[in-house]
This record gives sequence, C-alpha cells and structure tokens, in this order.
Amino acid sequence: MLVDVEGATGVTNYEQAENSVFGIDMLMNDINSTLEGILNFPGNEVTIFEEHTNGCNVRLEDIPEEVNIVRGKPIINGQWKGIDSSYDGIILIGFHARANALEALLPHTYSLSIENIWINNHVVGEIGMEAALAGENKVPLVMISGDSAGVKEAKQLVRGVHTVVVKEALDEFQAICYPPKKTSKLLREAGLILGTSCPAITPLEFGLPIDIKVELKEGPFKQQFISQFPDSFKEMNMLHYYGNSVAEAWSQYLRQEKEVNKNGEF
Repeated sequence: MLVDVEGATGVTNYEQAENSVFGIDMLMNDINSTLEGILNFPGNEVTIFEEHTNGCNVRLEDIPEEVNIVRGKPIINGQWKGIDSSYDGIILIGFHARANALEALLPHTYSLSIENIWINNHVVGEIGMEAALAGENKVPLVMISGDSAGVKEAKQLVRGVHTVVVKEALDEFQAICYPPKKTSKLLREAGLILGTSCPAITPLEFGLPIDIKVELKEGPFKQQFISQFPDSFKEMNMLHYYGNSVAEAWSQYLRQEKEVNKNGEF
C-alpha cells in the first residue's frame, strides 16, 4: 500500500496536505478503512510505503499491529528499492492526477517543479510511475483511491483496477468532497473485495529499453539542475535517462534530484 495525502478524503489545498492535522486525520481515515476490509481475512499481509514529502506522515501508533510500514524518504544508493516480486499487488491510497491534467484537483507529478514525465513517450504521473515500477516486477496495480481525475487516470493506464473516488474534482483547488463516514464505508468495502482474493490484473509494463524524459518548469530548480547536470539535458531542453528497467532509469533522475536539493530549498 503506497500512500499520499493530496488525494485523501477532504483535502483540497497544499496547506492541508503539508504538516496538517486535518490532512493526516483524513489520510488515516482512508488507510485504516481500507486495512479494516483487507485484514478482515486472516493471513492477509500489508506493508505501507509512505510517498508524501518526507515520508513521515502516517501516525504509526494508529496502524494495526499486523501491518509493517516503511517510513522516511528512500535512500538512493545506486538503485531504487521499492516494490519487488514478493507482493501480489499494490494499492495506491490518497493519490492524485498528474501535472497538467485537466479538471483535476491538485494535479502535480512528485514535485511542483516538474512539468511532465514520459516513459518511452507515454506521459505519466505518480500513478503511472509507481504502477510501472511495480509492474516490471510483475506486480499489478489492483486498487486506487483519490479524486475523480486521479482515478480516471489510473483506469486509463490499468484495465480492471478497483477504484474508490473520495471526492469529485471541480478545479485545481475545489472539489465536491464526500464526508469521511462515507469514504470510510466505500474504502472498507473495497478492502473486503481485495481481501478475499487479489484480482487478476495485468501489470503495467513498458517495452525495453527504457527512455525516461523529465521536463522541468522554468525557475530556480531547473537552473540549478542545468548548472549541476548539463549533460543530462538533451533535445528540447529535456532531461533524458536510459536503462534496462524503469527503476534503473528513474533512479538516475532521483540521484541527481537529491544532489540538486542539497543546494537549496525548491
């Protein structure tokens, strides 16, 4: 279970998503409601991976004792470490649409400094990237919760994925929000469905080799990136990363991003 905050119940601005009691309360509502359904069946195992900001948003004391949780930002040491083939499926809780998505709530892709990301010329956001990282290990995206635009994006990428809409996006900072009592019920029901058997969904995979392109928005972050890693910018002023897997190519960007962020707050 990978968790984010912008797509959680009731969250409609970045202030609520960052170090906000409200945002964390809503995230915990969504996580534990889903877990309640899944863990209703003995023998099911769940590991939570935190994705949002510093990776320390989930209230550990509120997580059921049978669930493990990976907290903190991943250590980039030569290779991305994430979902491996030991898992039956991934669940995305609290996710949102990619940068530049139309009629989406809080659309962005990892950072507000990123304009677009492509994997082999297919534009992706966080949903697509995480599904692809898992997919190349034969692990399918089996469920997602978030705003209506994020859910729509997931359905376009992965046929048969189970979806829970917790709010209907109206604009970048406005949505019709369902009360947590309602979303809790919807998520618990989804968890019960997944808890009985993991659905047979085809993992999201891209042909080899992998070419990841990252387009950065104009601003200090991009200028610092150009200064430190000029050789990564190719045609159309685009960052390019190549590899024999999505993880290998994406790790190259993450290592460079980490170095750029050492030189300032972006």
